[in-house]
Amino acid sequence: MEWFIIIGAGIALLLLVVLFVRRGRRRGGTGMPGQFDFDRFKSRELGKRGLHDKTKWN
Repeated sequence: MEWFIIIGAGIALLLLVVLFVRRGRRRGGTGMPGQFDFDRFKSRELGKRGLHDKTKWN
């Protein structure tokens, strides 16, 4: 009967690890509070409006 608890705890731990890794792999995710990426914000806002950013160098 204890093995149900052990298996359940193992699955829960595995799920937490997977969620933690996926959260860390977000695009540009620095994970540091107080940091603001203006370029990413600008790209997202212009993309919402269907506009092209002509101020980029590349």
